[in-house]
Amino acid sequence: MDKQKLYIIITALGLLYPIIALFNLAGSFSEAAQAETVGRALQGYLASVWIVWVVVTVLAINFKWTTGRNLFFVVVYGIILVGFMVYGYYAQRLVSVFDLPNTFEDNHSYGIFAFLQNTVSAGILTGLLQAGVWWFTRRWHRR
Repeated sequence: MDKQKLYIIITALGLLYPIIALFNLAGSFSEAAQAETVGRALQGYLASVWIVWVVVTVLAINFKWTTGRNLFFVVVYGIILVGFMVYGYYAQRLVSVFDLPNTFEDNHSYGIFAFLQNTVSAGILTGLLQAGVWWFTRRWHRR
């Protein structure tokens, strides 16, 4: 089995963790009457997305270092966008359903802010790692 297929299998297995956490989060809205329970499920989902980000980023770095291709970095950016978009939706839903206090007056700004906060930080970190791998795979930087 070649490296790309192995990395795809590891990535697919890793993505099961946020999917399971998402089902737990969605179920906590229907069965829980307390904001703390839903908040813990939301934190669990956020942690699962960040953990998968770390795992797939390590794979992307190794893949780019050995092959020079950005395939898994593209996958990382997709995980960032989709994972944190779902997080922003459920963060806004938590605030709306339980009528929690926040500094935003409309019904969607908190979710957008939560999405942007995590997406920008993960995107910048991923971009810096991708640029670092590109830089150190070039021989001309050692002159």
